[in-house]
Amino acid sequence: MPPSNNIIGEDPQLIDPENGDYRPAPGSPAVNYGCQTWGEPLIQIHNLPSISPKKDFGFRRSLIEVSGEIAGDEFWNADTIRVTGELSILSDAVLTIAPGTVVEFNDFYGIHVLGTIYSEGTVDEPILFISRYPFLFDFDEQTMGSWKGITFDYPSALNETSLFKYTTFEYAKALSSDAYGGALSIKGSFNLEIKNCIFRNNYAHYGAAIFTEGFANPVISGNLFYNNYALVAGSALYFLDSYPKVINNTIAGNTLLNDQYAYDTAVIHNLLSKPSIQNNIIWQNPTSFFEPIQIREGKPFYTSYNCIEEGYPGKGNISDNPMFFDFADCDYQLSELSPCIDSGFSSRIESYLEDCDLAGNQRIVDGSDDGISEIDIGAFEFQPYIGSENNNVESRVELMIYPNPFRLSSERTGNNPMLRFSLKEKTNVDIKIYDIKGRKVDTVFTGIKNFGNHEAIWKINGKKGKIASGIYFAVIKTDRNSSARKLIILK
Repeated sequence: MPPSNNIIGEDPQLIDPENGDYRPAPGSPAVNYGCQTWGEPLIQIHNLPSISPKKDFGFRRSLIEVSGEIAGDEFWNADTIRVTGELSILSDAVLTIAPGTVVEFNDFYGIHVLGTIYSEGTVDEPILFISRYPFLFDFDEQTMGSWKGITFDYPSALNETSLFKYTTFEYAKALSSDAYGGALSIKGSFNLEIKNCIFRNNYAHYGAAIFTEGFANPVISGNLFYNNYALVAGSALYFLDSYPKVINNTIAGNTLLNDQYAYDTAVIHNLLSKPSIQNNIIWQNPTSFFEPIQIREGKPFYTSYNCIEEGYPGKGNISDNPMFFDFADCDYQLSELSPCIDSGFSSRIESYLEDCDLAGNQRIVDGSDDGISEIDIGAFEFQPYIGSENNNVESRVELMIYPNPFRLSSERTGNNPMLRFSLKEKTNVDIKIYDIKGRKVDTVFTGIKNFGNHEAIWKINGKKGKIASGIYFAVIKTDRNSSARKLIILK
């Protein structure tokens, strides 16, 4: 370039040169001048010096590739951390991951922890551990589309507490001789807390989501476990010689692939262990075992105030349908008719819980409107007037059904239940019908309704053989609120 075209003696006004961002800032004399091109930042990290975590870290790179060993304190602050090989966190090292980070695994690699890991996301910016190619994943013995999970291999009890909070684990597998714990394999007695996390689409022979052994004592609280698959035992959790605290989790829709009807196992499989299991929903986790159990070898004295399908001995345990919003669509929040509302027991467990639940709502509220605030069972706390700025009862959407009970008629096929509701504003409306087991039966209406009084008809007659007599629940959801009403169908 001829000298006359150069800019000499002017500050280029770079964005953040101290932290390695040498791009021109807006207003820089270098903008639209010259032939400089800026693509996706790509940085290889391997045994880099420690980086101290800072909330105002500055420039956030879009992609960082990592592998090898982490020997000192390290801070991951990027949109995506791509793991390109086996990764180890050595003793005395601390890895901190910024909220909103996606940790994706380029192949069947895992993280081996001897030190400490902080994976603390938020409701709005959760951290995600996932395969780079999840579309190749299947619940089988192949490694395609999966990653190897995170293994704590007897780290020192003197280490700082490791933490997973508002973190999602999916598409992890534990295969062959190391087939224990799809997402997390926890070995040894040390400080570990797993709070308000989601475990889904994970696979292992034993403990599809979490496996523990060697006197392990993690705190597992406020988490959601669903759609995990185990080949042999423990479709969500497998505890071997361990003493974990399992508190206020929702464990639903996990599957055991073991087809041996005499094999004694369950979604929570205990062997020589004594877990404290309190305030959990454990529901519809099928096995082939001839006795439909949800917990294997639990201790009734340490199993209390849970909602467990088929029931379980222990103080305060119930076996009623938890009445999720929409089990079929994996919406495990509690509907207004849920027996889990205010049915937990918060004494002596407050230190293990967060102030907010998995959805970011206040953890303990008076959901039953009886003047007494008590914790709900499960990972989600029912909010009685959700969306109302002042919890004003006038903002609540009410659903009425007429006639109720409703009698099926083979002659008058035009006779159908009428659902009536009033809206304070224009909003999206969704009305669905569920049976007593929480399964979706029908959709009555989905669309937009204006302010005012409205009616919707459940066209039940004419569906011969599809709708049986019994108890059903109509659930209405709007942008701001929700409500449910019991409907009895008679022959």
